[in-house]
Amino acid sequence: MSVRLAALFTAAPGGEQRLREVLESDARSTQSEAGAERFELFVSAGDARRLVLIEQWRSQEDLDAHKTSDHRNETHAALHGEDILEDLEIWRCEPRDGPA
Repeated sequence: MSVRLAALFTAAPGGEQRLREVLESDARSTQSEAGAERFELFVSAGDARRLVLIEQWRSQEDLDAHKTSDHRNETHAALHGEDILEDLEIWRCEPRDGPA
């Protein structure tokens, strides 16, 4: 069963561009990982400080493997060490009609 996540980011004031760069780099690296079915970054049309990352993984095992990848660890270090992130929410999502 696919695993779907929505990660909602709010950049720290002045951190918008760097946050976007970090997330775009992570997305490029992640898209070629085994089991990565969707990994897309969107920026709010009304507030450049707000971004959302939509992820879909073939399985929980694929997502777990992603969490231990070098580039994911680099992304995590940048997000929490460069003062570019004000807030982050991660939602596990299901289709409207329930699990697929």
